[in-house]
Formats: sequence, structure tokens, C-alpha cells
Amino acid sequence: MAFEGQQPVKRIGAVSGADLSAASVQYKFVKYNGTGQQVILCSGVNDVPCGVLQAPAPTSAVGQPVEVVAVGQTKLQDGGTLTAGCVVATTASGQGQPAVSGQIAAGSCDVIGGAANAYAVVTVNLSAPSIKA
Repeated sequence: MAFEGQQPVKRIGAVSGADLSAASVQYKFVKYNGTGQQVILCSGVNDVPCGVLQAPAPTSAVGQPVEVVAVGQTKLQDGGTLTAGCVVATTASGQGQPAVSGQIAAGSCDVIGGAANAYAVVTVNLSAPSIKA
């Protein structure tokens, strides 16, 4: 019997707060920049991600609509150190890495990418992020 899994929860109204048009930004953690629904790439290991960017913005202009998964399963660029079952946090470049104490626990790794810049499969839960103990 065929079935469809749960659909991911996306951030409604998310727009680019910086140039998010490069292909290299796809499947990286993003955060709010403090201006409306604008999102930018995470740039520090203690950033609070709001989700994972699903595709580059259509142009480099600020305010372009973007798709951001906040809850559910998604691809994520692996910083090269994710293992199956580990709690995932952001790197300073928006990729995934194992969370350490004090970092935001963004989700868990389901399938490893296996190398830096490869794609892992993670289940994120950023509707109410928590801090890893």
C-alpha cells in the first residue's frame, strides 16, 4: 500500500533579508534578521535557526519569497561530521553539525551525508527550539 508521509511545516511569508540567490545556500539553516519575516543564513554556532532554506531565492534582491521548512524532514548540507541519531545544530556557515552543550538543538539526523557539503536527511523542529544540555 502506498502512502504519503507527513508534509513539512513551512514558514509562511518568509522573504530573503540578504542575497540568497546562490545555489550554495540551498538546504542550509536560516534565521530571522529582526526585520519582519526576513531570513538570512545562520552565521554563528549559537544562532537560533528558524528553519532550513529549500531553494535559492529567484533573484539577489532583498524581499524575495523563499521556502523555509521549520518542522519536518528535509535535506541539510552536512558540515562533514553528522552521524545518524545525533542532535543537529548549525555551523557558522549554516550547515549541520552535532550539537554541543549550550547550542540550539535544531533537530536530529536521520541519514548522514557522509562528507562535508554532502546532503544529510534531518528531522527539524524549530517551532519552539530548545538548548542542548
